[in-house]
Amino acid sequence: MTSVPVITMTEAAVIFGNLQEIYDTHSGFRKNLEPIVAEWTHNSEVGPLFKEMAVNLPLYNTYLENYPKAIATVKRLCQENAAFNEIVQLIKCPSATEKLHLEAILHKPINRMQRNSLLLQDLLKCTPPSHPDHDYLQKSLKLSQLFLRDQMKVSTADNDKLLLHVLVKNQLLVEYVGGKARKLRHVFLFNDVIVCTKCRIVKSKQHYEVKWYIPLSELQLSDKMDDTPVEWKQRVDKAGKEIQAMKSRLKENKALLRRDIKECKDKGIDTSTNSRLQRLQKKIQDQEAQLILAEPRLRFTLSTKRGAQFCFLLPSDYERSEWQESIQALKAKLPADSSVKISSIDVQSIVDGCRDNVQLNNMDQMVMKEATDEDIMSGQLTITIHKILGLQHPCETFTAIEVDSFGHFYHKAKTRILKSNQPVWNESFAIDLESSSTLRLICYKTTEGGDILLGKSSLNLNKHWLKQGFQEKELSMNEVTLTVSIKYQNVEQTIRRIPSRVETGVFGVKLSNTCNKEGLKVPAFVTACIEEVERRGIDETGIYRVSGTTSDVQRLRKAFDKSARVGKTLLPEVDINAVTGALKLYFRELPEALITDALYPNVIDAYKIKDKDEQEKKMIALLGSLPDSNYYTMMALLEHLVRIGGHESTNKMPFHNLAVVFGPTLLKPAVKDQATDAMSLFSSGANDAMYQSGILFYYLTLLNKGTQFR
Repeated sequence: MTSVPVITMTEAAVIFGNLQEIYDTHSGFRKNLEPIVAEWTHNSEVGPLFKEMAVNLPLYNTYLENYPKAIATVKRLCQENAAFNEIVQLIKCPSATEKLHLEAILHKPINRMQRNSLLLQDLLKCTPPSHPDHDYLQKSLKLSQLFLRDQMKVSTADNDKLLLHVLVKNQLLVEYVGGKARKLRHVFLFNDVIVCTKCRIVKSKQHYEVKWYIPLSELQLSDKMDDTPVEWKQRVDKAGKEIQAMKSRLKENKALLRRDIKECKDKGIDTSTNSRLQRLQKKIQDQEAQLILAEPRLRFTLSTKRGAQFCFLLPSDYERSEWQESIQALKAKLPADSSVKISSIDVQSIVDGCRDNVQLNNMDQMVMKEATDEDIMSGQLTITIHKILGLQHPCETFTAIEVDSFGHFYHKAKTRILKSNQPVWNESFAIDLESSSTLRLICYKTTEGGDILLGKSSLNLNKHWLKQGFQEKELSMNEVTLTVSIKYQNVEQTIRRIPSRVETGVFGVKLSNTCNKEGLKVPAFVTACIEEVERRGIDETGIYRVSGTTSDVQRLRKAFDKSARVGKTLLPEVDINAVTGALKLYFRELPEALITDALYPNVIDAYKIKDKDEQEKKMIALLGSLPDSNYYTMMALLEHLVRIGGHESTNKMPFHNLAVVFGPTLLKPAVKDQATDAMSLFSSGANDAMYQSGILFYYLTLLNKGTQFR
């Protein structure tokens, strides 16, 4: 190093601009924020601080105006001044483990603007509309977004145009490479370019290696989004068994990990240094990554004007439409003469500069979360959709419910369509959870041209706020507010098998008693529901997975408890998902499962037999040994589910999906009233659910190939 200046004061002023003012502003913000956070309560307010930050946005305007000059000066000096270039190569940020080029560092204040906007969005999701901070945060977010939109371009002194690379969206996706290989990729969507990267961990830090990129000016979207070839669909459907097996192995290993952690803590062993736990945790993370790779099915194809094509596989139409809408909106904002050239080196520098802005989506969280995360929920969620406020004019609206399972979202239920400027539904739905962490609510307006998104919101599911009783939430969605109530029941609470006090009814009544009373081999209620589902629901997407309204389910329950004649009259009048919900509820409330408590341990043991021929022989004999009422009812339901699975191309419910839905319902024994610690209960429950789904899948497969059980 030398004490002799290698650049002039003028050049230094051009490179760094007004960074000192921006630094002082952020230092003051942090100084005022720290004492509030240190003594945080629900009544604490930070909104005024963010408003003050929004007022200081003109500081960034000055920086942005100077930014092209700064970059041009750095590039010129690196080429012309060897001493300056040497110093630049040695620059290292205090918070970074690796060296960053000066250009990437100078881009960090621009990243900060984007990061502030993302932070405000997250804060608004967690801030009730009634809190004093809500208005401050909402106004600050609007100012921030307007500023980013207006500053997409800055002019250099010679009037050349330079696009600022504003990070709009980033997500972990599955790329479908060469028509056969699935690769996990982290995709960054900027205002002018989309970048596909491979994430690598270097010295405990994430590094994103650019695989390919497309300037938005050259990007083309496929007009036909459902462009998946038939042969691909067939291969995906055949993968259903492997996906179910992956989920089962994942559940089993998580249960083992929780058990081992408990044992270590009981013995006073440090879990962070236990090699067995570390190996098991690494195995779980690998299994989760495999599941993420295997499950997405819907193609999202990007192409360039030169004919190159890239394909991603997404888990649902929701994600696919989000990406499509984001790209289309950004392309519409590009100037007509947009033809900015960007090199691979520039793209890598842009991605490196925005690593701090990366936000985790559900699939990212699934890969990176701790395997012992207690916020992964299984059980049942009762959701009541109350009303929407904020519509300017009467229109036909409905609300859809989606819940994730193993990192992927699935449609679970939707309200009826109401025409009003203040629609009030008060409709309740019982939603089954399986390794879930997020609830998503989407409001739509129906038009002749199709459904239009009014707003959407998501809630992180965790036991800290999902207490006993209903929790009411007001969710802000763009210009409207949705009011909902939510109640959670764990797996043990959902299947209690408590005998009914209504002796004349059918729900909660011993199966043999109902069959003897009716003089039938299979209860009239079960037969009626099966016939109704096959009459008008066999091709319904998500049949048995999508929930009906709780009120309709209870209407059916009360009607059949009164008499089969009254119940059969009501069946055609209710939504088909209420019929399936009532059938599931009936089996869930039987005092004893269809596979009797006495037989259940033997079935589990038979299922574990490794010799395939011996396993099949034993499993067939055990099912055939059931009491007559249990056997004939089980066979009626299995035959029905085989027919449902035969229409999986339209209803999207192959055998492994049906097994997940019905396994615990048909096989789970009654809960014994005995003291059991929560950890053991959770572990045994996870193992049981795995076996119950696997056993039902096994029986469906046997029946489908024509096996006789008696």
